[in-house]
Amino acid sequence: RIIRSTNIDLATRVDTKAELEGSTVEIGPGAKVTTPSNALPANAAALEMSATAWRLGLSPYPTKQAPSVESVASAASVSTELSTGVLSLEFSVRGEELMIQGLEQPFVVELPLNSSQVDCDDGPCTLRNDTHQYCSFFDEGRNEWAIDPASRPGNVSADGTSLLCEFDHLTDFASFMGPPPGSQMNPPCFSCLSEFLENPAG
Repeated sequence: RIIRSTNIDLATRVDTKAELEGSTVEIGPGAKVTTPSNALPANAAALEMSATAWRLGLSPYPTKQAPSVESVASAASVSTELSTGVLSLEFSVRGEELMIQGLEQPFVVELPLNSSQVDCDDGPCTLRNDTHQYCSFFDEGRNEWAIDPASRPGNVSADGTSLLCEFDHLTDFASFMGPPPGSQMNPPCFSCLSEFLENPAG
C-alpha cells in the first residue's frame, strides 16, 4: 500500500521472506528499495516493511553536515549539503522492529535527484560540476548525519532520475553533495615559507 502527500510518500507491504528478498519496492517518484537475499529472518511467517520518503527540504532532519574523521578520513574537511530527499526503512514482525545490520549483501536504495543536478547530454548520466554524492545515514546515537564507511559512492541511475546507494544496515538514508574527497587544497603554510626564506638551503 502506498500513500502519497505533498511532503512525504508512505509505503507498507506485508509478505513472506521469499517474496520480499530480491524484490524492488517503489516508495515514491525516484525512491526505491531493493532488499538483498538473506537479510530477513527465516522463521518469520509474515514480515512488514514500512518506508517513508521525505521530499527534499521537507524532512525534519538537519540539511548540512561536516563529515567527521571517524566516518571518512579523506573527507574530513569537506563541507556538504543535503541533496536528496530522506528515505526511512524498517522491517518488523508482529509490531517489533527487526535490527538489521552488517549484511554481506547490501540494500540498494534509490534516492530521487533533481534534474538540475545531473547531466545526461553526452553519454551516461553524470553529476554536474564535478560534484560528489556522499551516501549517508542518520546516526541516532550522535543525532547527526554520517557518511557510511561501508557504502560505495553514490552512482547516478541510467535515466538520471535517482542516485543509487548501498547500505548494509537499516535506518534513515539520504545523500549529501560536495566536492570529491581530497579535492580541497591544504591551507598555505606561512611558517614553512618564512623558514625557507631564512634558510633556503634547509
